[in-house]
Amino acid sequence: MHRLKLLSWENLILLLLATAGLLTFIFLNDQVFPTASIDFKFSKSQIGQVGEDYLAKLGIDTTGYTRTIIFGSDDNASVYLTSQLGIEQTNEIIKSTEIPIWRWELRWFIAGERTEYQMFITPQGEVVAFKTVLPEDAAGGDVGREQALLSAQNFLTNNPRFSSGDWQLVEDSSKTLPNRTDYYFTWEDKSTTFGEEGHLRMSLVVSGEQVSTARLLFKAPEKFLDQYENEKSWGTLLGMFSALGMVILLIGGIIIFLKRIRTHTLPIKYALVVGLVVAVAVFLFSVNSFPTSLMDYNTSQAYATFLFQHIFYALMGGLLYGLVVFIVATSGQTLGLKFFPNSLSTTESFRRREVFGRPLAMASLRGYFVAFIGLGYQTLFYLIATRYFGVWFPAGNEYSDVYGTLVPFIAPLSVGILAAVSEEYMFRLFGVAWFKSLFRNTFIAALLASMIWALGHSTYSVYPVYTRGIELTIDGLITCFFFLRYDLMTVIIAHYAIDAIFVGIPMLKSGNTYFLVSGVVVMALAALPLLSLLFLRRKQKAVPAVIIPHISDSALRLWTRKLLAFIGTFAVKLSPREKEEFVSQVSDSFLAEDFGNVGKDLSRLTVQVAQFIEELGGAPGKVTELSESRSVILTRPKPDQITVVTAYLSGIVVSGYKLSVEKVGDRELKITLVGNKYRRLPSP
Repeated sequence: MHRLKLLSWENLILLLLATAGLLTFIFLNDQVFPTASIDFKFSKSQIGQVGEDYLAKLGIDTTGYTRTIIFGSDDNASVYLTSQLGIEQTNEIIKSTEIPIWRWELRWFIAGERTEYQMFITPQGEVVAFKTVLPEDAAGGDVGREQALLSAQNFLTNNPRFSSGDWQLVEDSSKTLPNRTDYYFTWEDKSTTFGEEGHLRMSLVVSGEQVSTARLLFKAPEKFLDQYENEKSWGTLLGMFSALGMVILLIGGIIIFLKRIRTHTLPIKYALVVGLVVAVAVFLFSVNSFPTSLMDYNTSQAYATFLFQHIFYALMGGLLYGLVVFIVATSGQTLGLKFFPNSLSTTESFRRREVFGRPLAMASLRGYFVAFIGLGYQTLFYLIATRYFGVWFPAGNEYSDVYGTLVPFIAPLSVGILAAVSEEYMFRLFGVAWFKSLFRNTFIAALLASMIWALGHSTYSVYPVYTRGIELTIDGLITCFFFLRYDLMTVIIAHYAIDAIFVGIPMLKSGNTYFLVSGVVVMALAALPLLSLLFLRRKQKAVPAVIIPHISDSALRLWTRKLLAFIGTFAVKLSPREKEEFVSQVSDSFLAEDFGNVGKDLSRLTVQVAQFIEELGGAPGKVTELSESRSVILTRPKPDQITVVTAYLSGIVVSGYKLSVEKVGDRELKITLVGNKYRRLPSP
């Protein structure tokens, strides 16, 4: 009952920890996470207009062209600056726009044509890169090196960056093509050095008589970039170990799924809903990321074919991901009810179609407490790690690409649901429960599941690469504690809220109205589960007892197996093999005869259960029959038996009927068959 009590010392402690975590995140965020340096001055559509105006000044008409825009960053520059200067100084440089780390990436193209235009524009509206993509056989002639150099210098005359500083020509080359010669020139600003050897560069390409490419870029030392690539390769290796662990988990889930589906003891309907939710989230995320796919579109392919492929792959990806989650959800629900029945209280109420009630409200409230604690933990972890242990990470962010999606505020909804539901079901529910069944130790189970989950993030840009694994292994253990202490829905909501908050904060800091509104919508979506607090005072409805006058032999066989498997052997310490033999022996001998009505069936069932428990030396309490209601009564069960019986049997459907478990008094459980109509039928 402590789980549903609002006013308690435990909740007060949670509130204090959550407040401390949230304040830590708010006041130290700018010092720790480089994403705080994103300053949107223009909306996506306004950036598009800036690009159109720039092309118009160059005499380029984009009528008939398709335009796509995404958001990205200069990874090499952000990696080098952060490793050399630290996060705080890197943030200051980015905010000053001295080095263009963040950028909008634009592309104009026509299907079937090879000529296209590309551009990079900073969030402040400065064009820092322009490129005309020409076919190799495009005409242009050869104007000679001197004339090409003069054209490049004239192009840079109006560039305010080039007019200041000490720019020296450091690269000068050419490439002869069938119908033209391209000349490549690069200038480097020697007046300012970032870190040990970092410099700004201007790179131009003159194709024939026109400048086809002009780009402002940051040049990091080759030695550093080689070391960086080597470091990333170790992250890839750790990620492969995680992938192997996930494959093992999935195989385990499939085995349990196939074994349990034969005995009809899987909560398939509820897990199917979970899988469909994840499938829809994957599909929405893929469709919303269509601009990113357009960046890789090969114009030699028919546009209609490309569009169909994108939608098809989004649909297939969603179904495949949903299938995986469906399998681990069914298997995890089954094992979870065996090892951690109290951790499934909210999800079990969902399975009984009792969605809006106090369990969900308390899970939502505690979920946000856990989320704020998690934000505070992550902030403190990286604050200490960057200052005292040499940990660093670039200004990039795993969620930065959502700003270039079709509808930015859909991203946190789809990303949050996808990550929260799929990862918590796979690693927290199924992973912990499955490892618990193998090793019989909860801490080892939680540690293994957390490590597999954590190493899956090793390819993120945090260095040394093992840092993310350490951080998330600890975070995973903390999350497992709250999962076991409260329930699965609590950690799902916490995970969802954290992801949504990380996506939305940079938008709220934008000076642009569009992104400010999008950020508000994102925060509103992050707070969506809090609506369940409206049902905080609502009590759970008790499932009404119904007397069923007749049940088929096949349905009775399934129902009998469930009762014998999950009630008759509770107090009997048997191996899995002995339990299977016990269930098979009892059900086969008991169902050898053809019974006339459910009253007689339940009576015989009661006698059989009592006899076999007595013969095996078990002492779960006396099992009797309540003849006037045709229900089975389990009296004087142990407290843990009450929890397990209620959690597992409630809502199990057998041939159109379902089992109802109702607590009668303090020490009795009434197990009844409930019909679809939910109406009391006359006694036969």
